[in-house]
Amino acid sequence: MRPTDQDRHGGNIYNRQIRYDFSSNINPLGIPAFALKKLQDEAVRCERYPDPEYRELKTSIARMEQVPQEWVICGNGASELIYALPRALAMRKERPVRALIPQPSFSEYERAVQAAGGHAAAFLLKKENGFRITEDILDELTPDIDLLCLCNPANPIGNRLDEALLAKILRQCREAQIVVLLDECFLPFCEDYESASGKRVIKEYPQLFVLNAFTKIYAMPGIRLGYGMCSDIMLLAGLREQIPEWSVSQSAQTAGTSIAGYRVREPRWDYMRRTRELIREQREEMAGKLRELGMQVYPPTADFICFYSRIPLFEELEKAGILIRTCGNYRGLTSGYYRTAVRNPEENRALIREIDRIVKTAGKDRSLEPGQEGENCG
Repeated sequence: MRPTDQDRHGGNIYNRQIRYDFSSNINPLGIPAFALKKLQDEAVRCERYPDPEYRELKTSIARMEQVPQEWVICGNGASELIYALPRALAMRKERPVRALIPQPSFSEYERAVQAAGGHAAAFLLKKENGFRITEDILDELTPDIDLLCLCNPANPIGNRLDEALLAKILRQCREAQIVVLLDECFLPFCEDYESASGKRVIKEYPQLFVLNAFTKIYAMPGIRLGYGMCSDIMLLAGLREQIPEWSVSQSAQTAGTSIAGYRVREPRWDYMRRTRELIREQREEMAGKLRELGMQVYPPTADFICFYSRIPLFEELEKAGILIRTCGNYRGLTSGYYRTAVRNPEENRALIREIDRIVKTAGKDRSLEPGQEGENCG
């Protein structure tokens, strides 16, 4: 099956026969066992409405992230907050929002701006720079821009924002009164999360909105729980006005409070150590194997790897029951770019074996020569 519009995100396994899903970047260790048990034990609470102000959850997240409770907002996944932000800004400014988005990047930033009636300008990143954000972006941060959307680590490329450049960007955005959405949903996979997170400077930069989620790092995408941190109380109030009542379900509040509370009590939690060690070791091994198979691999820093292949892979892998993310529908990328999650060793070996088979077959089968697979999807 060729990629479709529904494949603009990973995890679309429901109309396919898939053994291994590498299209969504979820912690291979799975949801923490104690959180799953807590969900099961408190299933009876589904008979009641959840706390609309999610007070216990907010307190737990604030303690975990070491920020004031009033600087925390939660949503039905990070995506709900992404969509609420341009709407809140439009209400504040009484006009559509003008956003700047470095591309290639997560497609929902642009869709959210457009859904709010705004305009999203693309700042196309250069292939020769490894699709990294460089100081050229500073020239684009003018007062006519209302919102800048950044992702760290970047999705789908996987590189990290230079800290010195980020500081320059934040200073310039503060002067130009540009709100910065800094998406850090993949940063918890990095061992320097605490020292690298933008949460450290949200007091200094009130226009900075740091986005995170329980989805990827705690392997609970089906529960939907995202959160943001910002010191602009008025902006947070505007965001809350854009989010429906009872948006954060009872299950999300139960799981999130359980996990955040445990992290506060156990700062050296073994789950986080094992997650980061597994991801680091496996992504290095996978990246090396992909390079040996002739792929152009972009240096990974989180729980996924972006690479370029001259040989079409998506459909051949799907025939083998393996789903990866084709990236031909990202702005600035073409067919041949792929993103794969880093899973457990057995699954990773299965993926590499199948790619190896496809590469060897391509040398004999003209039907697998470079083509246009996935270029126009999405």
